[in-house]
Amino acid sequence: ENKRFDLLFLYFERLKKLIPNVKLKIIGDGPKAEIVDRISKQNVDIFWYGAVIDETEIARHMRSSHLVFVPGWSGLSIVHAFCYGKPYVTLAGAHPPEIEYLVDGKNGLILSGDLEQDCLRINYFVKDDLLYEAACRAAWETAGDLSIEKWCSNMVNALTDLG
Repeated sequence: ENKRFDLLFLYFERLKKLIPNVKLKIIGDGPKAEIVDRISKQNVDIFWYGAVIDETEIARHMRSSHLVFVPGWSGLSIVHAFCYGKPYVTLAGAHPPEIEYLVDGKNGLILSGDLEQDCLRINYFVKDDLLYEAACRAAWETAGDLSIEKWCSNMVNALTDLG
């Protein structure tokens, strides 16, 4: 429920009018699987892969994707997208702490919930090559800042500063 798949499909249908060749890939499984399955079978531009845990397969999908869009509850999927250098898009609202890594307009988008305006923003974002490439770089750089090595270095620095 909290991922807001109902909104995902509304946004996709509206984006189709702005970007006729847009495709939607869905990776995941859960209580809404039956709905996702039915909708994906009705629309040739929606691909549902179910639960995918093989990172090699996920990497293949990420390479052919422009961004990761989860309208609702967004947590570690933000970090996962950034590790592939993919901008992340979600709607404003209650999210886990990882939302702090998402900087609107820099490494992704935090949308208002106004379907028309949000879709115009997404359209502009993916079609402006300079903006999009900068967002991909920023996503990748954010992921680098979240690495275990960086965390360990920060901990060492924090402990050293105490002594």
